[in-house]
Amino acid sequence: MFSGKEPWNYDEVSCRIMIEYLQLRHRMIPYLYTMNYYASEKCIPLVRPMYYLHPEEQNAYDMKNEYYFGTEMIVCPVTHKMNGIIRRASETVWIPEGYWYNFFNGRGYRGNRKLKVYSNYREMPVFVKAGGIIPLKDMKQNINSTDNPADMEIEVFPGNSNTFVLYEDDDRKESKSAMTELEWDW
Repeated sequence: MFSGKEPWNYDEVSCRIMIEYLQLRHRMIPYLYTMNYYASEKCIPLVRPMYYLHPEEQNAYDMKNEYYFGTEMIVCPVTHKMNGIIRRASETVWIPEGYWYNFFNGRGYRGNRKLKVYSNYREMPVFVKAGGIIPLKDMKQNINSTDNPADMEIEVFPGNSNTFVLYEDDDRKESKSAMTELEWDW
């Protein structure tokens, strides 16, 4: 039986988690829109396997489910079954050289190593590089719009200097656009 992707077709816990991730995706519109601009204009795909940026590193080939998500993040979806006793599933992730932060809890990790990461059903291993800049839509008004947000939250992760160029346009054929440089000087 095909149940569809609508959150209300699932149990209450699953529905709540799906809504949280859909809201996170909506918050990430400024980041995603910028990354899609990079993909169309600069040929930098939104999703890149680890070996694209680390062709000489064997670990980059071994981590088949792990990928770069834009220029600032690494994602490793949880694909293993949850252990019923500890109510967590584990994934082995490879953290490249540098320092990386868990996007959801801010915990920092020294890179150039493999980690076994345990996640419950509400979590996914998502890491942001030191100095990472993630523009997010401010959801205080919770407006369900994909237009450029009037207000944004800028998540900045410590440990390194970085520049992120935010792209915005009016989403028309003869578009007016703006490139806003966000600079973090560590």
